[in-house]
Amino acid sequence: MINLNNFSEFDELNTTVVHIDTNDNREEIKKFIATCIDGEYDKLGGVHNNILNIDITKNDYYDREKIDPTDLDTYTYFPYRIELGPKDEGVGKESFVESVRELLEKLKSGGFRPALSAYFEDEIPGY
Repeated sequence: MINLNNFSEFDELNTTVVHIDTNDNREEIKKFIATCIDGEYDKLGGVHNNILNIDITKNDYYDREKIDPTDLDTYTYFPYRIELGPKDEGVGKESFVESVRELLEKLKSGGFRPALSAYFEDEIPGY
């Protein structure tokens, strides 16, 4: 069992997940995110910039019938899962959280429906 009391700030930031509800495919999402963060593609198919490492995967629990468009708590059934982490241990929490906030706002304004799951989610209300 993992002892969460021994998690460093870097470890906590590396557990950041955003589920998104969209009809777009993974490549379209990746391209949109790369543009939003002024990022580059990495060798493993993710996106990164000087603050964020991002991986976009299909959600194993995706179930369109269980998604309620008025309830973000149905995020576990959204079609895509975006895992975010700091580029390296030199990235501070404040700049990481601000970058995630900006990405969430851009996803929302771009027609995506994001739902944040993170240790710091109370610092970014509404997602």
